[in-house]
Amino acid sequence: MIEHGEVKREFEDKRITDTLKYHEECYIDESFISESRWEIQNMNEYIISILKNMAMTPFIVADNEKCLLNAKDEESKKYFRDVLYKKGKSKTTTDSINRQLTIYKAFFKNLIAIPAGKYTIDGTPVTIYEGTFFKDLPESIQNIILSRKIPVVTIEQATRKQLGEVFRAVNNGVQQNRQEYRQSNFVDNAQPIRDVAKKHKSKFVDDWGVVESKDVNRRFVDELILDYGIFVYENGFGDSNLNPKKRDSFYESEKGDVLVSPVKNTVNGILEKISIPKVKKGGADLRLLRTNFFVRAILKKNNYGIEDEKKFNDWFYEKHMEFMNDKTLEYESNSGVKRPYSSSGGKSTPIAKWNLCLFIKALSQVDYLIYDKSKDRLFSVPQRYEMWKRQGGKSAVKTFDDDGNHTYAKIPLEELLDTEKWHADHYPERYVDGGATEVDNGRIIEKNYNQKTANIKGQITTKKIDLTNIPI
Repeated sequence: MIEHGEVKREFEDKRITDTLKYHEECYIDESFISESRWEIQNMNEYIISILKNMAMTPFIVADNEKCLLNAKDEESKKYFRDVLYKKGKSKTTTDSINRQLTIYKAFFKNLIAIPAGKYTIDGTPVTIYEGTFFKDLPESIQNIILSRKIPVVTIEQATRKQLGEVFRAVNNGVQQNRQEYRQSNFVDNAQPIRDVAKKHKSKFVDDWGVVESKDVNRRFVDELILDYGIFVYENGFGDSNLNPKKRDSFYESEKGDVLVSPVKNTVNGILEKISIPKVKKGGADLRLLRTNFFVRAILKKNNYGIEDEKKFNDWFYEKHMEFMNDKTLEYESNSGVKRPYSSSGGKSTPIAKWNLCLFIKALSQVDYLIYDKSKDRLFSVPQRYEMWKRQGGKSAVKTFDDDGNHTYAKIPLEELLDTEKWHADHYPERYVDGGATEVDNGRIIEKNYNQKTANIKGQITTKKIDLTNIPI
């Protein structure tokens, strides 16, 4: 039988003066509270309700100090202690972030003009003109407005998990999407998904243009990160379609921690390398991003590396446009319905899998984008060290330094394994020509030299790799 604990709370009407700084004092727990998504129209409507003395929806906040004193479980004690002392927040907002921010901007910081109109404030007719800020009102009217009451519910005893339950209970019936509800569940998967979504938000919105700002606040990017994490965890599309019920299962206790590593490491790492031209929001363009990610995840899982990130991203976009313009390229569903690539969208799992197969097959036909990262190709740490000693701690080839001198660059020993600076290269016999991964057939050279000179197509190429048998 399920055990249901209760919370303890106090209810009181507080003057607006006492709530002016709630926005500064309250911790915004992004597990169940999104960033404010009110537009100016919503804020204006709330300001008008305050002036009309009709602001009756309560603020709901947790008193972190009292919740800490009343906490019984270690998880909640740590949570309230961290919020109180590390984050320096006396309260945690459980609901009302938009209203708090509106009061803060309009009546404390004077960042929002008071909506123009004729009001009656405490029996006094007041006309407010366009562009009037709160500070511009007569002091007597300001005092009346600041003395108006806002209902406030203060939670004094609750677990961290119960704060999320309060949010869901208060918003029951309010239009929330599935991801907003998922994120209010207290599972380990939730935080890394939020972190990676926040880290790459500007790419989705500004760099790639596949997501609008308003959708970010509705957790749309979070759900994309969730999908990518599931794909990595299941090593492909798994044995069932990616649907809301399946997504929900990763916010339940049984699978509540399985995406932590895939999201923090693989998903985050791949998103750092993807680049697509900025486009208008649309299914086909978002599909380009999804498919680029899926292909990279498959390559990584099967130990294939990408020779040159820019060339790979450019090829991917060019191939996408080629598919878009090919009117004969059609996906056929089990029911026999055919859809061309240009309008297939790629949102359903079967179509997404079909898209992935198209790119995997095309990738098998080129010889300069990927390589097999098998052990027989990579030089070991001892081998790198032997080559470093043999070369006298310097690069094996001359390059120009910052002063324009053509010289052998010094390789600090502590940088020997830094592949962002130095590469272990097969020389004189290339790996693709059967060259052995041995000290006598290797050299340490600068990464930039290796990429610009040694690995350009036509000088050193990789073999075409048959990827068609890779499980997806």
